[in-house]
Amino acid sequence: MKKNRNAVTVGRKMGKLEWEARFVIGKQRRGAKETREDLMGCLGSIGRAMQRYGLNSIKDIKPGHVRRYFAELKTAGLSESRMANHATALRKLCKMMGKSDIVPNNRELGCSRNLANRTKHADERMNVEKAAEARSRLSENSIIAYDMARLYGLRQKETLLSNEKISRDGVDYLVVEGAKGGRPRQVPITTQDQLDVLARNHVYRTAHGGKLIDTDKSLKQGLRQLQNELAKSGAGRNSGANMHTLRREWIIERCERIAALPEDKRQEMLKDLMESVGHGREEVVRCYTNIMTSSSQ
Repeated sequence: MKKNRNAVTVGRKMGKLEWEARFVIGKQRRGAKETREDLMGCLGSIGRAMQRYGLNSIKDIKPGHVRRYFAELKTAGLSESRMANHATALRKLCKMMGKSDIVPNNRELGCSRNLANRTKHADERMNVEKAAEARSRLSENSIIAYDMARLYGLRQKETLLSNEKISRDGVDYLVVEGAKGGRPRQVPITTQDQLDVLARNHVYRTAHGGKLIDTDKSLKQGLRQLQNELAKSGAGRNSGANMHTLRREWIIERCERIAALPEDKRQEMLKDLMESVGHGREEVVRCYTNIMTSSSQ
């Protein structure tokens, strides 16, 4: 049998240029795990595309190949944000190869991360009926994860990992595990509903090897199962019932309470909220809601 010289076997058969693209960047050790994995995924996509274009080496990339690649991404319907991630990966790759000047800026590529793009879903509220319908179709552990997102403002991965409660200065807090960027986070527990879902979380974990996912699954597999269940239940991206919408709803509700406070109290409360949701910059709240912007005018 003739050996394919353009394929490399690394866990799975990987095209030569895909391997080269990943090799040039090397193992990433800084940044959030999800960010590093996304970078590797983008590099893989770039390598496969360049091999389709007939390049012999990833180092043969030229401006025309870059333009063709982003035209294909746009035709495929990728969002500007996702395209920007590919631009970041390609820019990093080309910089490592001494070709920084062949990748245009995001505006020229049609994927500029402008303020309007980042805030286009701000103040979109949860669809209560759709959320209830989607929740009813989920498995027991996915319902718990869904409720954790709604009652604690957690991201998907965080809902599967977070369950520890601590007390400090007379207040109970949920310790958030798996936070983006590894930021230490604690969410105040102020309602009975929060306590109830945490209790259900503990009961499930006790019966399933300490995990909120199936005992025989890894975290990555459990996260994929949750995402598949959400999609099948009707809690997709534009449903008004996906888990990011639940997180946004949680943030909006708290911003409404902060906006009702005297002005001299708002800044400290907003800072506490940003720490609870896992953002280091207060202006990021505008991606979720314009309530605080309006209240400061």
